[in-house]
Amino acid sequence: MKVMSKKIVFTKLLIFVFFLISVVVFALGKDAIQFDRMGDAAIFEQVIESAHAGKGGYSAVFAATQNFIDRGYASISYSRLLQEQLIPAPVSPRDMMHFHAYWLMFLISPLLYFFSSSLLLVTVQTVAYGGFVLMSGLLVFRQTQRAIPAVIFGTAVLVSPVVLGGVLGQFYPDRLFLVLGFILCWVVYFGHHSLKVVAVSVFVALLNERAALIGGFVLVIMPLFSTESRLDSRQKHLFIGLGVMLLAYAWLVRKLWINNFYYQHFLPDSFESIKVLLGYPGYVENGITFLVVNAIFLGLACINWRWVILPIIVMAPNLLGNIGGAEKTGWLTHYHSYYFPIVVFFAGIGFSRLIEKREKIWQIFLAGLVFVGIFLISRWQIGVGHLPGPSFLVQPIQMFRSRIEGAPTGYEIRKEAIAMVPAGSFVLAEEGGIALLVNHVRLDRFPVNIDRADYLFLGCNLLAEQPNGSSAPAIGSLVREKGFSTVPLKQLPALGLCLYGRQSSPVSTETVLVK
Repeated sequence: MKVMSKKIVFTKLLIFVFFLISVVVFALGKDAIQFDRMGDAAIFEQVIESAHAGKGGYSAVFAATQNFIDRGYASISYSRLLQEQLIPAPVSPRDMMHFHAYWLMFLISPLLYFFSSSLLLVTVQTVAYGGFVLMSGLLVFRQTQRAIPAVIFGTAVLVSPVVLGGVLGQFYPDRLFLVLGFILCWVVYFGHHSLKVVAVSVFVALLNERAALIGGFVLVIMPLFSTESRLDSRQKHLFIGLGVMLLAYAWLVRKLWINNFYYQHFLPDSFESIKVLLGYPGYVENGITFLVVNAIFLGLACINWRWVILPIIVMAPNLLGNIGGAEKTGWLTHYHSYYFPIVVFFAGIGFSRLIEKREKIWQIFLAGLVFVGIFLISRWQIGVGHLPGPSFLVQPIQMFRSRIEGAPTGYEIRKEAIAMVPAGSFVLAEEGGIALLVNHVRLDRFPVNIDRADYLFLGCNLLAEQPNGSSAPAIGSLVREKGFSTVPLKQLPALGLCLYGRQSSPVSTETVLVK
């Protein structure tokens, strides 16, 4: 017995060390890329820095980029925008907490004493995804006491499009629900002590109002249909009452605190609006892809009809709603963070039930079948362009190696970009350029505020003349009418970006190179 106890302790220690090393390597490597960051990364860096400084959750980048989206500029060509009178953000910086109630950012912010904002957010996100994968495997091990099926199931979760894409995406607090939502399912399903359930529920509510909504459904529905241990009436009433409180909190925050355009238009509110959605290009096709990608995990949950109720409920918003398709096939986005932990939890329970009474060879065969199925689905999504290719998947590891060897990384590219522009100047850029220059200059989304800007930081090909026969005015010509030169002051060849100044600015053909 003592030998077995020592073996279990050693195994747990080995798993923890492997998990820690994996998180450190991936986080350091991913943060070193830098040039894959977009506007959202810049927003949350400013938000957490603002929270750390005791100024609230404000971001000037959020004000600029959300104004660009809210006014519909994102769907209009630059040629047309440059001929319109564009309206800048009415308030800058803007409070992110009134867009989504990300109170958990304030709890994380003291870690800025030890990390840069960029590295902190990448690390937190990596821990969330790694913890989610780890707990998926541990769930199967808890139910079956079999290591090989547990490892295979955890690996299948790792190579799924949601995890494989999401861990490469930009930081969003919503992604933390992968691990928090899974833990909430765990403590409710196995009937843990009430204080644990309350503590996890508080963290879920602090994440944001959407997490509180899904957490409320977990707490209300699981005690009624889907728990392993028989809850006593006191526990059941406590969990359901706590769930009702989370649902009420989500509703009150949405009605009294949040000012978010998406809540008004994301879900259809009538039969007519459903008919309209069905006519949108890609809506039905993306919905089918969404179901196929999640079919294996959902199928495993279907082993017991009680286990599939909650997954279907939490998947419904992604299936029915529409924000352009990312909610269904945008695997790099955060839109898949809310249903997936619940689906995987019940898939793990179903998977365990499927193999626990079978011979070892059949256990391995069934586990391998699940892994191969998920792997092939991810390969399919890479093939159709919904997931990045293998070169992107290994890029964090390559960057970590570059850091260790002292070779150039994305940090050097970002430093070169910053060196191109005088500090404090007013620059217009697209999202990639905004992320490179954040906190060094004042920024807006090109071409908003072009009459006030000092510089443009854009792709070098963007201002090229239109091909012969094009009916649209050339962007370069329109920019010159706004007083800017279309001859670059400086260039950043590594990313194909150029800095353009006013026509009165001294023109230089200097090229900025990454040493």
